[in-house]
Amino acid sequence: LLRQGIMKLAPKYREPLLMQVVLGYSCQEISEALDVSKSAVMTQLFRAREQLKSQLRKDGVTGNVHELF
Repeated sequence: LLRQGIMKLAPKYREPLLMQVVLGYSCQEISEALDVSKSAVMTQLFRAREQLKSQLRKDGVTGNVHELF
């Protein structure tokens, strides 16, 4: 379900989330790699997590989805 939820995210949210969670990039590194401001990266990461949490809840995942990150 988590993988499916991530794949449903728009690329502008999915890419920075995967770069941070899977590759371990910092916000600054993501900013440089994607050529966007650090504040834009932080906003994209926040929105990606919120959308993913919402999707997981719709799919019936209960409990604290904050623990996934």
